[in-house]
Parts: sequence; structure tokens; C-alpha cells
Amino acid sequence: MTMKKNLLVAALAACGVNAAHANGTDLYVGAYQVSTAMEESIDEMLTAKLKASFFSSAALYMDVLNVAKHSASPGELKSQLEKAYKDPKYTDEQRQELADASNEVGMVIDYLKSNGNTKGIESQKMTFCSADDVDATNWPGIDDVKNQFGTQNGITNVLVSTIYMPDENDNCAPTSDWASKLRKGATKADFQSIPFELIAYSDNVGNTGGELVYILENDIEEEVGFEEKFESFTFYQSSSDDTPSEGVFRRYRATVPTVLTKDAYYYSSNISCQECNGVNEKFKVESRYESDYAGQGNRDGVIDNAFVAATATEDSAGNLIPGFIDESLSDAYLVDATLNFSSAGNSTLRVVVDKFDLEKELVVGRYDSQLSAPHLATSGSLKFLNLVGQFGIKEDMEEQGVDVNSESLAVKGAISPNQFTITDGKTDFQYTATDVDELEALKNIIALTPSSISYNERSVDVTIWNGVK
Repeated sequence: MTMKKNLLVAALAACGVNAAHANGTDLYVGAYQVSTAMEESIDEMLTAKLKASFFSSAALYMDVLNVAKHSASPGELKSQLEKAYKDPKYTDEQRQELADASNEVGMVIDYLKSNGNTKGIESQKMTFCSADDVDATNWPGIDDVKNQFGTQNGITNVLVSTIYMPDENDNCAPTSDWASKLRKGATKADFQSIPFELIAYSDNVGNTGGELVYILENDIEEEVGFEEKFESFTFYQSSSDDTPSEGVFRRYRATVPTVLTKDAYYYSSNISCQECNGVNEKFKVESRYESDYAGQGNRDGVIDNAFVAATATEDSAGNLIPGFIDESLSDAYLVDATLNFSSAGNSTLRVVVDKFDLEKELVVGRYDSQLSAPHLATSGSLKFLNLVGQFGIKEDMEEQGVDVNSESLAVKGAISPNQFTITDGKTDFQYTATDVDELEALKNIIALTPSSISYNERSVDVTIWNGVK
């Protein structure tokens, strides 16, 4: 998983949370730009899975009680599940499910207690609402799963069981009031009627017995001034067994201000697998960050720029295309491209091709169309981006007063076997490696020698890469 994590960090290069970085200093391309942001994404995956586990445990308990509404704190829910699985009136199968659910809630509580931002939540009472057979076909994220897998896997519509939070009056709004409104491009009034948090599940998607878990975080009420402000997480696999032939984790976020003089942004990322969890597993990482700029006037609803990135393979013509990576390979390529739609046609503003040593988990070569000929990164710049990409220190640097947007950012002095210093020319940031993995990473970075890259800007067909969604 470490290798996949590092590839994920770098593959989402041009699609970080802060679009300004992609247009700013060269240091923010590749692994460096999104080291912190992608660590956050991986944390989001963990949190999303924990949240799904917690909500599904509540749903199981509600199903056993045959109720559509239930209030309990995480701690109370665990106690209720423990009591239920010891009750002989339930079948052995039900009791085992309740016992498993109790353990799942216990893990969630442990996570909440260990996280400074969530400590204390385990004691807060919350209310759950539930409903079955809800049409979720057009929900943001599920619609993309249908578009990607619908034809080969027979996905025409997706019916889910859902558990969701009540409205501000603690009432469970009927799904008929909001389910059909949940879609991309919905109005602010639509989003105001949709629960601020929901989780949905189906174990029978399409004609392959596919499984789907869906999470929505609707922030329309928490942050004023937005027409759309939400994020969704969609887990889909083509079958419910341990080794499905296909699977995807998709993250989608829309940030659309109500005022047309402010920019709108759309972000998506996919981690896909083939022969998932098997000995021949392959995976692909894709990401897209779109901007609708207001400029000097109003937004026009047309995307101006897109930053796309993905793991890459070579086609029959020798060009790089988005593709699945085999973990048995010695190295892999990642491409990110900045596409400009403001002018006629698809104009490529920038292409970066990174070569990765999969064993050492390092960027060992880089082609950057914006560097002077021969457009290849130097040993010093490769070591720099690997330091920041590997150790995820952007936030720590900011806290110590380092200008992380400075063009002068560089490694100060020599990299020692257990320590390095980064400076913006005014303020220094020193990092000391402590554990075995960090020390090994530093050892490999010190010994890094740039690898040649035979690909260039002409190896990337804009039309094909614009297909990354």
C-alpha cells in the first residue's frame, strides 16, 4: 500500500486543492504540490470508511429493532449492540452481525478518542434516519460509476438503502422530498432540502452482483454564499467477493459560489483496480481539477482550465495514455497536464512526465515542458521534490513561517543521513528523520541519480488526456 500511496500523491499533481499552485512556482508540480493535500485525501478515505462502518452499524441495529429513526451517542450505540448480540431472541446470524457491528463501532470510538479534532464526539448523541429502495442513480459520484461501468456490468439504475441525518428540527425528511434533487448542478434550494450527511449502500448493483457504498457531505448550510458546496465518496466493486474483477474509489467535490464574480471549482479523483486484491492486481490513479474563472466580470458556466493527472502506459504509437499499473514493473510513469479551454481548441499549457522507481518509491526522472531545454529536472530539484513529497512537510513549514509559495525554496546545505533543512531564503525549516522508513527514504534520496526520460510534450495527446474525469 505504501507504493500505491506514493503514486497517489504524485499522480494527483496538477489537481491539488489550491489551483493557484499549479500556475505558480515549478516546485508545486508533481509530488510536492499535493504531498500534504493527498495525505489529507488518504486520511479522508480512512475517515470515510470508518464513517460508513459506523453508520451501517447503526442501520443494522435499526433494522433489528424495525425502526426508521434512532438516537444514540457512539458510546451508547456500542452498548446497545453489545446487549443485542447477547440476547437469545435473535438468530445466530443476527447475533454475529450485531457482534461484528459492535466491534466496528468500538474501532470508530477509538479513532475519535485518538484524534484531537474529534475527541469527545463519542459521547455526543446523534439521530439517524433510514430508508430503503431509494433511487440514487443520478447522485454525484454514483452517476460516474454508472457512466464508467454501466454498459459492461448492466447498471441501469441504482437502488440503495440509506441512513441520513435529520433536519434542523430533528425530523427525518422523507426521501421523496430530496432524493431526486441530489445531482450535479442542483440549485441552492435543492441542496438546502438534502440531508447534510448521508450514507447509502447496495449489494446488488447491475447484473454482476456489484457492491456500492456512498457518502455525501453537504456543506450548503455550514458555509454561506454557495450555490453548491458538497463532497461525495463512492466505493464500487463489480462483485461483493474479496477479489472483484473491477473496483473504484471516487471522490468528487463541487465548490460553486452564488455570486458570479467569484470563481467556481470542481475536483474529482479515482483510484481504480483490476483483478482487485489478487496476485495480478493492477491499479490506476486519475484526477481532474476544473476551474470556471470569473476574471474581470462574471462566470459564464464554461470551464476555462483543467488540470488532469493519471498513471500512464504506452500505446501502440509510443504515446502515453492513462492506464493501469502492474505492481511487478520496475518503474512507472505519471503524467499531469494543464489544459486551457479559454482559447480556440484544447491548448496544452504544461506537460509534466514523472518516472518512478517503484522499489525505492522515488521520483527518479522528470520531463517538464516549462523547463529550459532539454526540459529535464536536475538532481537537486529531484531530491528537493522527493524530500517534500515523501515527508509531507508543507503544513509544518507554513507553521514555522516558511513561505511555501516562494520561488526561492530550496534545500539548504547537505542532506545528512537523518536530517535536512529547507529554506525560502529568509526562514529555515529543519526536519529530523526518526523511524526506519524515514531513514531509508533519506538514504535513497541522497543516493538518487537522475534517470533519463524518452517522453516529451508530443507524447501526450490532449484529446485523450482531457478524457480523464
